[in-house]
Amino acid sequence: MLLGKMKLRLKKQGNRKEVPRKRYQVNRLNGATKEDFKLCLRNRFQPLASLEEEEDVETHWSRVKSAFTATCEEVLGYQKKEYNEWISQKSLDLIERRRHLKEQFIEVELEDQRKKRWNSTTWLQKK
Repeated sequence: MLLGKMKLRLKKQGNRKEVPRKRYQVNRLNGATKEDFKLCLRNRFQPLASLEEEEDVETHWSRVKSAFTATCEEVLGYQKKEYNEWISQKSLDLIERRRHLKEQFIEVELEDQRKKRWNSTTWLQKK
């Protein structure tokens, strides 16, 4: 018979990131938009009131939730995320200027090298 020790390592499951929920433009709830929202919500809840009182809590909650989400999508809309420009136009202009100056420097350097080679080859040819 053989006895031994064994270590067991379980593989760690990766993070399951949930999809972030979309936010509604709640800041639009003022004035006429607020009244439209109330009216639309009342219209959606009228058919729900006539349903049976004995229905399951989960089904009732899902209907209420769907009424709210549909009303928010219709009246308010989703909030759009604003992204700040991470690099300014001034920086982009400086990058382009630097690239142009580097190209000019390379051209000048190549011309100098060509002249030196030309001079060295002509010197060799004379001998």
